[in-house]
Amino acid sequence: MISQNFIESNFPKGKLTLVGGRPNIGKTSFAISLAISMAEQNQRVIYFSLEMTKEQLIKRIRLQNEQIAIGENIVIDDISQAKPSYVRSQLETKSFDYILIDYIQLMEADNQELPREEVVSSIVCELKKMAIELDIPIIALSQTSRNGDLGIRSGVLAEINVAILSSPPSNPYHQLVYKSYMGNNSHITHFYFDPDTIEVIDYYGDFLSFNDLLILFALDRPNIDSLNINMLFEAKKNPIKHTFPHLNTILHNTYGLFVFQEQLMEIAQFIGGFSEEDSDKLRKVMGKKCTDELDKMKPDFIRNAVKNGYTEKQANNLYQWMIDRSIYLFKRESAEKCIKEWLEHMNSL
Repeated sequence: MISQNFIESNFPKGKLTLVGGRPNIGKTSFAISLAISMAEQNQRVIYFSLEMTKEQLIKRIRLQNEQIAIGENIVIDDISQAKPSYVRSQLETKSFDYILIDYIQLMEADNQELPREEVVSSIVCELKKMAIELDIPIIALSQTSRNGDLGIRSGVLAEINVAILSSPPSNPYHQLVYKSYMGNNSHITHFYFDPDTIEVIDYYGDFLSFNDLLILFALDRPNIDSLNINMLFEAKKNPIKHTFPHLNTILHNTYGLFVFQEQLMEIAQFIGGFSEEDSDKLRKVMGKKCTDELDKMKPDFIRNAVKNGYTEKQANNLYQWMIDRSIYLFKRESAEKCIKEWLEHMNSL
């Protein structure tokens, strides 16, 4: 069963939540599990099924729970090609705690004269208004393209929730970049769903800032096994604390993660007393593992670190710590350029 905490955190009152995903990823299975879990928690749900018939949906619900009171706790409406005005008419005459719509690309817009590319955006606008005016959670399933695009104008996505349902992807940062762009006021969540076990495997409910996206970009390194995007989510919940003095301040913006080459340069300048030119040289030789050059620069780093309050042992350990991790570091400037280009691309959709 999907927990009450998960449901309340991700599907609040007065909000439209779009649950996007590729075909056959398990969106309907997830929606059915949501409806059952809500009903088991004594919530009343109406399920608008635009793809499956009422009989098909009841059969799938019964496979998971034979005791659910269909018609009472779960009301199924299998009208085909429903319009937002029809959904509103049902909600204004009956009382429900949650609304599920499977799925919005099968709905019709109330305005039949809209261009094809504007239909889905119009439907989303109407559902968003409905959720706010009736102060009720509306959860609508939506198909996404291969790159995570929902086919909805970015401005329409402000003030709504967006969740991308997926199997664990090999290169998920594009998906996360897209979701983060959906408006500063959106609540962004990301979770995996296993349609075989009917379980939510993992989810994250924190908004991804531009800085977070840079960290994700730096951590998304397919050739380095020890790095993965989960490091960011874990560090956001529990920032890493370092024993080396000053590191917690320098790495504060990355939650204690040491991921950017610019951070190495800052350590070299702030602790090792290097000039900007020398710190950039250190960045380059560490990245290339130039042992001779590293040995030449080490005495200056240690001497200045001692002047800044470090013991010689601490300075030695910190220098080696930087060398050990330098191969993983990404240039923040390059990450910023890539993320900005991606956001501009998403803004043009």
